[in-house]
Amino acid sequence: MYARVFAALAAAVFLFAAQADAQQHTCVLTISLTDDVEVNNLDFSVGYGSADGEIEGIGNDADCVRAVAGSGIMAVNDKDDLKRLEVALVLVNRFSGPRRLLGCRFFWDSAPPTAGEFSVVVSNAGVDGQDDNVRPLPKVKVTEVECPGVLPLPTTTTSTSTTTTIEPADTCGVVVSGGETPKASDALAALSAAVFIGTCQLCICDVDDNGLVTATDALAILRAAVGSPSNLGCPPCV
Repeated sequence: MYARVFAALAAAVFLFAAQADAQQHTCVLTISLTDDVEVNNLDFSVGYGSADGEIEGIGNDADCVRAVAGSGIMAVNDKDDLKRLEVALVLVNRFSGPRRLLGCRFFWDSAPPTAGEFSVVVSNAGVDGQDDNVRPLPKVKVTEVECPGVLPLPTTTTSTSTTTTIEPADTCGVVVSGGETPKASDALAALSAAVFIGTCQLCICDVDDNGLVTATDALAILRAAVGSPSNLGCPPCV
């Protein structure tokens, strides 16, 4: 009996120690838009190959939260093998920097990371429902690393939203960008239609073919934009 009690206590102590060690090796990265420029949508990647560790979670389940409040959505895709986090962010309202965009938990191995060990590449930025019309591309970077840190709470935006009318397109989910695969601007157009400040044909934005354009469609498009598996299937155009 005493042996079983001792074993249980030893297991509990080991578990507590493991949890405490894991917490000691966890940091929170804050990723921010640093330019004073207004945008509605951003596509960018965060490289962490120079840091000793990795972002917690994998794929769509990366432990990241949006730090900009308002009607919007964010999709992430953590590619552990490439040491890169793909991010697509859209808001119905414009937002401008300097502003925190998201926070992510990062687990380090032998040394905690510094902000300079992360590289951020912005590939697309749009405003007012258009694609890739913000030039030069705004700057996004890791602005803070806290260990252990707390994931940020969303802060509000004050800019106004824009009504967008979507022209006919040929590819399901590719609403305004005109490319072969969706971008964040396409998800923004679908989200605008979902909240009735824009319009979009079902054969372009109803990517789950349920007869409605909803935030679920916009999220599916956004996930496709970051390279996550996403089966987009719109009804035919008539």
